[in-house]
Amino acid sequence: MTIPHIVGIIGTLFVTASYIPYIYHIVKRSTKPHIYTWILWSLTQAFATTAILKGGGGWFSAANVGAGAVLAFTTLLLALKYGSRNITRFDTIALTTGFVAAIVWWHFDHPIIAISMITLIEIIGFLPTYRKTWNEPWSESVLAWSLFVAGNLCALYALDEYNLLTTLYISTMTTASCILILLSSHRRHRF
Repeated sequence: MTIPHIVGIIGTLFVTASYIPYIYHIVKRSTKPHIYTWILWSLTQAFATTAILKGGGGWFSAANVGAGAVLAFTTLLLALKYGSRNITRFDTIALTTGFVAAIVWWHFDHPIIAISMITLIEIIGFLPTYRKTWNEPWSESVLAWSLFVAGNLCALYALDEYNLLTTLYISTMTTASCILILLSSHRRHRF
């Protein structure tokens, strides 16, 4: 086992650990996941796991995203009961756009188009959560998102091959998560 593989395992542990405070805070009702976001993320993480494997990224990075897919679906189920009920027309447009992107992705059977569309859907999935967090900055767990970012950075390091297919999704998810952390932290200081 190589050092990148060990880092990949650590990254998977970070991603898994990121959901512990997140799920805890959902049940305690201090974190309110946006259901539309988690619908999209449950789908994208499952598809991205496959893309990483097809792109030669290896099991140690794919396990990270795969664990995230299982836990995103768990969060989706919790969002049905405990999630934010603050759904706007903007959120519905984002969800619809995500589904349209998924249909386009299914129409084209090309790996680069697929990962590009999955990444686009992921970004669209962040939009309702960004809007919600702007208005309710305490509704997301900065600790959970920080652990998630650490896990993704480990997954990037653990890749067996670096190419658009293996890096686009993870690097975009990491950047978008950092933006969420900064948004939440900045807005908390305003309140």
